[in-house]
Amino acid sequence: MPIDVKHVEQALDQAKEVVAEMVRRGMLENAMRFALDNLKTALSPLVRSLTELRESVADLRRSLEMERAQRRDEIGGLRGEIAHLSFRFTPERICAEHGLSFEPLPPDHIAWTG
Repeated sequence: MPIDVKHVEQALDQAKEVVAEMVRRGMLENAMRFALDNLKTALSPLVRSLTELRESVADLRRSLEMERAQRRDEIGGLRGEIAHLSFRFTPERICAEHGLSFEPLPPDHIAWTG
């Protein structure tokens, strides 16, 4: 719910003038009641708006936490798939499927060919 700040400011300015006049006339108790009532009226939309905002933030947080959990599960699945694929396509495995022997190069293969 959008709050019209200018309207609230105008209402408070008018209330300030009325309270000042009441104080000049010596009606302090009435001035205090009037000021507090106007302040309550002016701030109530702000309080409602803050409550709605807090609820929206809580909903957003829950939604993001659910999405994070889903993404975490998807990432775990992808990691498992990558591990499965990397196992399936290793040179040793490919050679074994075709009846070939495979020997990895020595750690310093350049020295051997050199």
